[in-house]
Amino acid sequence: MIFVHGFVPDNFGLGITVPVIKDKHGNINSANNYPPITLSPIISKMFEYCMLNRFESLLWSDQLQFGFKKKSSRSRAIFVLTQVIDYFVKCKSNVFVASFDATKAFDRVNHTKSSPWEIG
Repeated sequence: MIFVHGFVPDNFGLGITVPVIKDKHGNINSANNYPPITLSPIISKMFEYCMLNRFESLLWSDQLQFGFKKKSSRSRAIFVLTQVIDYFVKCKSNVFVASFDATKAFDRVNHTKSSPWEIG
């Protein structure tokens, strides 16, 4: 049904978000010590796995993207950044770096699903 009609059931997008303690020895009264995780329906996770398994070879991202990729990490991104800065400094070039803090960005996004076909 999903392949033929391009229709994804609403329940595929539903999940239960629960807080999980990050540091048992830290401040257990701090909300920052309880990052949320979402429990998704098993059928949607199985569908996602099947789709990824079938189409993974067609998916790509830029080599300079570090988030949400296998064999990638924050430390690798920092390493690449420092190497680039070192290179331009050695070449006696100006180096300008801009960054932003996306801490808690997920908490500030409206996660209400709306369909472009909804009337009203």
